Amino acid sequence: WPASLSKFPKQYIKVKENKSLLALTIERALALKPAGKVYIITIKTQMDHVISECRQFASTGKMAIVPEPEARNTAPAIGIAVRALELSGKSNSSLLVLPADHMIEDIEKFKACVEKADILSREGNLVTFGIKPLYPETGYGYIQQGEAKSTGHIVKSFKEKPDLETAKKYLDAGTYLWNSGMFCFLGSTYWSELTRHSPAMTDAIAAIRETHSYMRDGIEILMDSQESSDAYTKSPSNSIDYAVMEKSSLAAVVDADFDWNDIGS
Repeated sequence: WPASLSKFPKQYIKVKENKSLLALTIERALALKPAGKVYIITIKTQMDHVISECRQFASTGKMAIVPEPEARNTAPAIGIAVRALELSGKSNSSLLVLPADHMIEDIEKFKACVEKADILSREGNLVTFGIKPLYPETGYGYIQQGEAKSTGHIVKSFKEKPDLETAKKYLDAGTYLWNSGMFCFLGSTYWSELTRHSPAMTDAIAAIRETHSYMRDGIEILMDSQESSDAYTKSPSNSIDYAVMEKSSLAAVVDADFDWNDIGS
């Protein structure tokens, strides 16, 4: 606020070359030449905004929207996308999870980092992207790197947003990364770990038994039914960090060397 409003939040604001943060995120995803679709999970009241942004990409045949009847935070939002893939027979797909309010300019470095994360994910890890801290930032969570593993490191611990003195210690240690909020994992791995650590979520979402797919303006709409709404709203609300990542023994991190800016603030 005042730029970002509840009815027209930051992801629709045009920030570069007359493109919104959401459109730039979609471009970034499509630049990876994904085998599957780009799924946008959004609160249903903003469907018209999202469709308006997606029309320019409809010709790719890659766009899909999953509307949330109510916001339930990131863990269930990712869960319903995984459920959509499972019902489509694609539960073993590798997923890349991207918030829609990040600025990343160097797409080639971004691609290279995603490839590293994809390798780790196919080895059964829940992979997050860690940004090398440039200064003692108190507005981000931190990831403490553990021993090297394949193309990244195991996660030794996740740290909450620190005070300034603690942030300075993290910076000096050289083994802490900013938690970007981006993830890569197999859908089946995420579902298994979500069931292990937050079973009430998967119990709720598993009650959705049809994708209820239809097309609108060349964009596939999924899970837009009363059955989906009734099931999803029974899920607890929690972030992927609290519900899964901080509890899982499968957490890994890749050191992201691309430029990155979280436009959340």
